[in-house]
Amino acid sequence: MKSITLFTEEIDDYEDAAAELKEQLEGFELCKNTIGILYINADNDIAEMMNCFTEAFDFPLVGSTALAQLNSSTGYCDAGITMIVLTADDCQFDIGMAEGLTCENYEEQITAEYQRVKAISGADEKLIIAYGGKITGSVGDDFIHVFDKLSNGVPVFGGLASDGFSFTKYFIFSNEKIDHFGLVFVLISGNVKPLFACEYSVSTENGFSAVVTKSKGNMILELNRGKFLDVLKEEGVGSDNSDQFQFIGSPFTATLEMEDGAKVRVLRFLTIIDQPTRSGGFLGGVPEGSGLGIAVINRDDVEKSVAEALRKLLEQMSKENEYKYSTFLFSSCGGRYLLLTKDRDAEARAIQTVLPENVSAAGFYSYGEFAPVTMEDSGKSYNVFHNSTFTVLAM
Repeated sequence: MKSITLFTEEIDDYEDAAAELKEQLEGFELCKNTIGILYINADNDIAEMMNCFTEAFDFPLVGSTALAQLNSSTGYCDAGITMIVLTADDCQFDIGMAEGLTCENYEEQITAEYQRVKAISGADEKLIIAYGGKITGSVGDDFIHVFDKLSNGVPVFGGLASDGFSFTKYFIFSNEKIDHFGLVFVLISGNVKPLFACEYSVSTENGFSAVVTKSKGNMILELNRGKFLDVLKEEGVGSDNSDQFQFIGSPFTATLEMEDGAKVRVLRFLTIIDQPTRSGGFLGGVPEGSGLGIAVINRDDVEKSVAEALRKLLEQMSKENEYKYSTFLFSSCGGRYLLLTKDRDAEARAIQTVLPENVSAAGFYSYGEFAPVTMEDSGKSYNVFHNSTFTVLAM
């Protein structure tokens, strides 16, 4: 597989934007199978942009709106259009898009679209890249569970589309299809050997420990020690005047139990504080029985920790003598974006400092990340929905 990252600051005239990106693509030889992945800020006219782009490029395009973008050419950017083009003779890219999803129909709709794509492709995917819109009454974990069931645990990477924290303007798209409550996915089969990294950037933990005894989706109602907010107040980390922004640098840790009994630790970003019911809501699911803690992310350590995660990934890649890695995709949490208010370039600097010049890379700040976690003891990987996490796919 080969790839190239394209970027334009032009967002006022989409014909000019498409022409500029196409010019950057000149001289880059496309193989038999090609796909483009786009990230663009949510304030843009996605329909108009895609009309221009589908005319300009003769290969399929998928993408997501983004709070902000990351790429290997400009680093961090909060305005513009990033496209990463993947092309290969020995890989196949099969695209699906499930539209109009609700908490009642998402499994049925995704299953039908996945089966439709599989019937056409006839290939066994080795990687799924997916971007979804946050569904009212549902959590990102639900997408992961459906893909796990359908693909028997094929690695899933991507995340939830984002906007400027209005939670009303995000979209995912595939050529002429655009949807707020949808899911676009790419099944990649053939000669691909994906590697992953998840960086939590946790400096310390404050000693808080509890078990979720009553929850509904992303809402924690009660812990084994009482109502959620009451327990936080007793611990001195919350009060009757607390709001979710107080916890930007202190995401919660959740220990999730997998179907085979394995315990996977993830971060959860608090987004809702409901004082009347003394409950709290998160971007990710918190099933009953989950262990809960509070971590501390030091913004000064973020750049170093991301750089170290990338170095470890490069070390893994170097052991693959018969496969050449050329492409990196990133999904980083919008919570980390808020934490880095005074230094938006921190993660981008790590990317540009550590990654070799001969690779292409692109990604975005999301409302939740899809990426596998590998257990150190067993070596087994599990697809997980993350918050407050910097995730990387190398292929």
